[in-house]
Amino acid sequence: MGIAPTPVRPRVLLVSCVPLDHSTVMCDLENAGWDASAISPSISNFEDARLVHPDLVMVDLFISREGIEMVDWLVKSDTFIGTPIVGLTRQYDPALYRDAVVAGCVGCVHQSMSLRALVVALSDFSRGVDCGASENG
Repeated sequence: MGIAPTPVRPRVLLVSCVPLDHSTVMCDLENAGWDASAISPSISNFEDARLVHPDLVMVDLFISREGIEMVDWLVKSDTFIGTPIVGLTRQYDPALYRDAVVAGCVGCVHQSMSLRALVVALSDFSRGVDCGASENG
């Protein structure tokens, strides 16, 4: 009888100007079975991020228009072609959600979601499933 293969944990990469602000979300995702890492937005960090091969990129949309501009840049870059990009907000904001989707996000999640709802939404997004519940869930 052979050794059972180690299950592959999905990988999420958080892009944030202040990654430490999201340590609770990152820890919760790790505890829920994700490999979670965070980087600040810079060209050298994105070069390094290619080595992570994330299943999903989550972009911090907390800081005004910079997050939306980052989504637009990521969508147009060669580094993350085919990788779903999800916006992260503090709470549900219909205008910000709309702007994020127009910029290229597959959807948004917010920190006020329950951990279970967050994990389900990110899992769905990483598999390409439309997750309308993330808009306000």
